[in-house]
Amino acid sequence: MAHLSVSYTNDYWDFEVDHYNQPTLFAGGSGVLIQNPELRSFAKNFGILLIVLSLSLAVVFSYIYSSVTFLLIALLGNLLAWYYSAPPLKLSYLGLGEVATALSGFILPAAVTWQFADI
Repeated sequence: MAHLSVSYTNDYWDFEVDHYNQPTLFAGGSGVLIQNPELRSFAKNFGILLIVLSLSLAVVFSYIYSSVTFLLIALLGNLLAWYYSAPPLKLSYLGLGEVATALSGFILPAAVTWQFADI
């Protein structure tokens, strides 16, 4: 859910600069909000909802399995998802978007490995 939230919140925060982009298959935003600006508040709110759901499930999982580490990993993933393009950090604007993306690729394997290392 945190990873999916990036699609919505990134389009929301990049709305102004996406007017100048030529989207490709790999970059440049979806262009959905440029074509449908009335969906802008929905994109932000749905992105936040996905983050809240992600963290809520992480809290439940962490409680059931007594794993504060899992909760911290989920929190890190959600922070990376939000601050990929949200102020004040805007990681993608600082040239750290690739670093954030690479780190997020390690989050799920790290969470699973950490949680089930004792099994």
